[in-house]
Amino acid sequence: MTTSLERGTDFEVQLHALFAAHGYRASHNVRMTGRSGAEHQIDVYAELELPLQVVRVIVEAKAHGQPVDKDALLKLQQIVDDLGADRGVLATTSAFTTGALKMAESRNVDLWDRDRVSRLLGELALAGPSATGDEAHPAGGRLAGQAPQTIVPRLSLDEARWSVEAAVERRRRGGLFRVGRVDEELVGIALVHEPYYEITLDVATFSEERRGLRAREVVRTIAAARLSVDAHTGAVVSVDAAGRLQPTPHTLPELTPEEAEAVKALGGAPFTRDDLLGRGYRPAKAQQLLATLQAKGLLASELGEGRKAAYRITGFLPLPIGLQALTDAFELEPLQRESTTVDGTARSQAGIVRALEALVPDTAVRTLTVVYYPCYAYELQRPDGSRRQELLDGLTGELRQLEGPRGAVEPVS
Repeated sequence: MTTSLERGTDFEVQLHALFAAHGYRASHNVRMTGRSGAEHQIDVYAELELPLQVVRVIVEAKAHGQPVDKDALLKLQQIVDDLGADRGVLATTSAFTTGALKMAESRNVDLWDRDRVSRLLGELALAGPSATGDEAHPAGGRLAGQAPQTIVPRLSLDEARWSVEAAVERRRRGGLFRVGRVDEELVGIALVHEPYYEITLDVATFSEERRGLRAREVVRTIAAARLSVDAHTGAVVSVDAAGRLQPTPHTLPELTPEEAEAVKALGGAPFTRDDLLGRGYRPAKAQQLLATLQAKGLLASELGEGRKAAYRITGFLPLPIGLQALTDAFELEPLQRESTTVDGTARSQAGIVRALEALVPDTAVRTLTVVYYPCYAYELQRPDGSRRQELLDGLTGELRQLEGPRGAVEPVS
């Protein structure tokens, strides 16, 4: 049976992972000394580096069933002030009292209740092979809960091993006079699966049609499209005529509901901080919005009239017409439960959907599913005992290097 202490610690660990997944340098269960000399125990401390500043956030986790009152809010506010942090987050697995909600309106502390926490933490993890139903994707009904599928590899494990062994032997021989010789031995190889988001969407296209002798009318047509996105990087990809998976110049950031609404409302027209205040944003919220959009590469700035900073939303994507998605190009089969998937934190599914609908005008996402791309991860050992991993494309047989380990690698027999 899980104790309340274990539940609290698990909740803190999940919040720590959430901030880390969004680019923060996050620390769990740390002690910090404030300006007053008092020592504070912090559930999660997170820092985000921006071009002109470092945003510091103090997170307090409350994993219990009773509504959290304003006393907890006041205590966190005092800690935020004493540590000189920019913001506090009070997160709970329950709810907040009316007094706490009212008090938070005038404080630089965000309140995350059970619904918001469930949405954020549900978005954090990529649904694994055993995830089914809406429970796997708490972020929304459009995120389909069907069993994940994988592309059928064209290379068998034996063929992949032979290909790698041949490449290792070529490196061992080197070039003319053995120049560039690399002495390594293949010690393990295994089939792994890289996750991609397969998104179906409705895209509005506009054309001009003649009406009579002189009159012309702009006609709006809805076209269906499908898009593939790298679940780890957010990069939009497409399959070329040769059957190779190629990145496009476009990457989708994760957007919160507030950020997505702001991008839609502001469009590509220049605006100032005063314009945000005129739209009802409080000064702290306006500054936070500018900082997060800039950190996600969606904001350009310049000095305007009176040397005031003028901003413009960037990163809008062209209509995804003409791209070939994974499911249109390759044969699929169900992903087996015992399959090894590529390590790493996936981008938020709901955040990717919000970004797509905000950055591609007149677009509505219908469904999002997870599709896995087959690769063979193999491990090489040098004479000094050090090891490194590389990846072999399970469809094309092309070799590529890895920045870090990818799943389990079985010993070569």
